[in-house]
Amino acid sequence: GAKRVLEQRAEGRLSRLTASLHLTPDQVQATREILLRRADAQADAQTAAQRQQFYTGKYDKEELKKLEKEAGDPDTQIKALLTPDQTAAYPNYQQEENAHDARVMANLDLLPLQDTVELTTEQQNQAFAGLYQVRFDQLSGRTKPTTTNEAEAALWFLDQQTKALESILTPTQLERYHQQQSTQAKAIKDNSSKMEDSRGSN
Repeated sequence: GAKRVLEQRAEGRLSRLTASLHLTPDQVQATREILLRRADAQADAQTAAQRQQFYTGKYDKEELKKLEKEAGDPDTQIKALLTPDQTAAYPNYQQEENAHDARVMANLDLLPLQDTVELTTEQQNQAFAGLYQVRFDQLSGRTKPTTTNEAEAALWFLDQQTKALESILTPTQLERYHQQQSTQAKAIKDNSSKMEDSRGSN
């Protein structure tokens, strides 16, 4: 289940790290342990949250964050294993990692768009490039919502995606896309007010 997926992701990250920073076998072993510990902690946190949501109809985001925090920050732990040269190259590796994650996410973002509006091949390429840039900027911290409220941040992100696609879609496509986005925005708002209610009724 979730654990397997997270462990596979950890192995993927390990192989990119190894290639990028030329890790020694000892470093590979230590880094694998750090990444797998993190993956297991995330899986446990997700399972706990799902169980809690199933029984109480809500889950505690703070509790989730706490569980993940206890597993420690993998970047800090990995950097402690590196030579000065490797440490100097680490920011480059992080950009490569962001680029990899942004590609994966942009491909997923493209699917509902493709379902909502028929894109030409050229539009697909342009839309992918636009969605990739939004994700990459978000992952590398280049763009950040001004709010810490999760629902508002999610709406801000939808808006970033819309801006990236506006010049690519035809007016008809854009209208259908706007409808889909407003449905999604409504779901985010509804979900957020449910969370607020459940918090208030404690």
